[in-house]
Formats: sequence, C-alpha cells, structure tokens
Amino acid sequence: MRKIGINTVRIYTDFGDDPAVYKKVLDAFYRNDIMVIMTIVSSRDDINKARYKKVLSLYKDHPSILMWSLGNEWNLEYNKYWGYDSVQDAAKATDRAAGEIKDIDMNHPVSSCLGDRFFDDEADSTIRYIVRECTQVDVWGLNIYRGEDFSDLFTQWKGITDKPMYLSEFGIDSFETKSYEKFSEFQVHKCSGVENQNLQGDYAVSLWNDLADNLSISGPSNPCLGGTLHTFNDHLWKVGSFHVNLGGLASCNGPDDGPSCRTYNAEGFYSNSSPDEVMNEEYFGIVNADREPKKAYWRLKSFYEALDTN
Repeated sequence: MRKIGINTVRIYTDFGDDPAVYKKVLDAFYRNDIMVIMTIVSSRDDINKARYKKVLSLYKDHPSILMWSLGNEWNLEYNKYWGYDSVQDAAKATDRAAGEIKDIDMNHPVSSCLGDRFFDDEADSTIRYIVRECTQVDVWGLNIYRGEDFSDLFTQWKGITDKPMYLSEFGIDSFETKSYEKFSEFQVHKCSGVENQNLQGDYAVSLWNDLADNLSISGPSNPCLGGTLHTFNDHLWKVGSFHVNLGGLASCNGPDDGPSCRTYNAEGFYSNSSPDEVMNEEYFGIVNADREPKKAYWRLKSFYEALDTN
C-alpha cells in the first residue's frame, strides 16, 4: 500500500478488543504513514449493546485513526436498515450512536457510509432525509457506482448539505463477463468470461480524475475530502457467503462441500453501471488474492505520483 502511495484505508469492521491484535495492525499502518477510517458499528446489535464504546476506548488514542465510521450502505433495502424496520428508525439509531461516540472522543470525526439512494418514491428514504436527521454525523461516505465518472454526484450533494463527504466505494472489477443468467432482479449466475485488467485500470484512473477535480483541497466550495477505491485485494470468500448471498455457502475447508473461499468464482450482481453489466464480487481488488499487483495497481501508482507532484 505504501509503495503505491495510499495514505488512507477504510476498514469495514474493527480488529476486535485484543490489544495484541489490533495494536499490531494499527501500528503497521502508522509506520507506513497510512491513516485508518475505522468502522466500529456494523449492526443493530452493535448499537443496542453499545459494543462500540469498548472498542472506542481501546482505539481512540492510537495515532493511525483518522475517523470513526458507522456501517455500510445501511440505507439500502438489501442491508435491512441495520436490522431496524425502516430507514427512519435506522437514522435515529445512527444519530444516537454518533452522538455517544462524540461524547467519548471529541478528537476524531464520526462518519457513516450510504448507498446511492438520492431518489426514492418515499421522501423519508432518501439520502437528503438521512443527512438532515443525522445531525451528529460529521462526514458522509458515499458508495457510488455510475460508470466511468460520478455523473452529477457532487452537484447533488451540494444541493443537500454543506457537510463534507468522501467516496467510500467506487471502481469496477477486473473480470469481463461475456455471458450470464439472471436468477433474481439483482443477482446473476453461470457467468463466463475473462479478466480484463486494462479496463479496470482505465476506470480507476477515470474515476480518480473526476474525484480529484472535486477535492476540497482544490477549492473551498468543493465537498469531497477524498476517496477509498473498492478494493485493495480480491475477496475470495464473497461468493457463497451469507453476506452477499451468492451461490451456496462457502467453505474454507475444501471444495467438496460448496463454493470454496480458496478459489475464484465469477458470480455477482447485475448492474447497468458496469461495462459488462455484472459486478463480479471476487475480482474488485487492485491486487489479487496472493497480493500480486494487477494492472490497475500500476496505473494508480503513476496517477498518485502525478497528483502529489501537482
């Protein structure tokens, strides 16, 4: 990560409450000049039991922490609003948790990550509503997949709030799907194709160029603090996991009792913003599962070096 010029990572869950574990990981980031956006709430259970308070007390003084984060795309139906009955209930709980975090730690901003839901038939389900209700959240992360650029995202955001935001997910996978079958509105299977690392690199640079033009460091009216490309390494566990609900349950013990988390699987989600209409969940990394750089890695290295020069 340091060699490519990465200076910030977003972590989807905390490292637990064993100091021998979390301190070792955070120290490694700090030694390499990489700051951490740490997710410390991932479910309704986390909020109700306030486990995040314990994690917060352990991590809050570590110099690698940039900000805290609450959840991932909890405003979307597939994520079931934290486990609450509605977006409205989830927003209230998020705001409450954010306020309690700030009572404990006044030195780090509190953020939360939302999916792309600017428009909805119900006004109380939109990003506008959530941002208005969650006054304790300081910074918003947005997971945006709209193609080679972010379209009118930054104008949309400025029309809602003057709070800062960052791109908490963006990019495409490196698998170019040639054929597939849909087995639900969003999910596909029987995918076949080949890797196209060049296309993944093209999209990564195109999206970063759009993002760079809207960075707050470039102008006081720009809303964007930065971005965390999705993702650093390929996630072989995703297809067949409970999390993304693709295929049978994965096994890390061998390939005979379902999809294996040791081998690539090309199943994914239907998305008209992807160049091949499919998000192949296990191929989003800029390095593969063995941490070998893909072409997007080298393209981004050159881009970040040029960005630092300018």
